Amino acid sequence: MYPYFDEAANLIHDSNSFIKWGAIITLSNLIAVDDDDRFATIYEKYFDLIDSESMITAANVIGNAWKIIKKNPIHENDITRRMLRVSENTYLNKGLPSAECKNVLIGHVVDCLINTMTCQVIRNQ
Repeated sequence: MYPYFDEAANLIHDSNSFIKWGAIITLSNLIAVDDDDRFATIYEKYFDLIDSESMITAANVIGNAWKIIKKNPIHENDITRRMLRVSENTYLNKGLPSAECKNVLIGHVVDCLINTMTCQVIRNQ
């Protein structure tokens, strides 16, 4: 799949949400073999999706961010800062702001931080 990285990267802004979400997850899984650091070219666009009005889009980015931090720990502070902003963002449910969507994302942030800490412990052993 890695040879198709650029094609997958182009899909993170697809109008079809299912394709977009699949691309977000696929790219986070490809990071493990991204020795050419192709992810660097889409880093900003990828993590800007946290600020999307779609809770599911943001959740897919946040829920898989630990994989990117594991491969590139240098980005941990920036990614954590972006994730902690979810409490300031507005996420929509059926076109209306949803506090519940924000709460779901806060749960994803906590899960990501736990996964990141686990990766740090393993790396330091």
